[in-house]
Amino acid sequence: LIIAHFDQLLALLRIDADTFGNFTWPPSDDVIEAAGGVGFGMLRLQANKNKRNMNKKAKTPTSVKELELHIPPIIREAHPRLTLEAYIKYKHDPLFLYRSVELCEDCF
Repeated sequence: LIIAHFDQLLALLRIDADTFGNFTWPPSDDVIEAAGGVGFGMLRLQANKNKRNMNKKAKTPTSVKELELHIPPIIREAHPRLTLEAYIKYKHDPLFLYRSVELCEDCF
């Protein structure tokens, strides 16, 4: 459910970028609500973390922007060491997809 909502949001943003020439990340609250609003509770917190990491000039093999545009925020928060390569591998793995994790309501 979370992955499907996130993929739908990205598809809508890409259509918008093709039509109007802009792609804004993180998306506005209205866009998130239109996409179902599921799994985006950590988005603002992660944006603040990313800014702090950029100020520290953290060197990572995959840019923060690339991770943000592929891995849903709630999954990034629940699995902070998950790489883009691992996510692509696990995205269709039933053992990963049906794994339960406890979250606060605001995070979801």
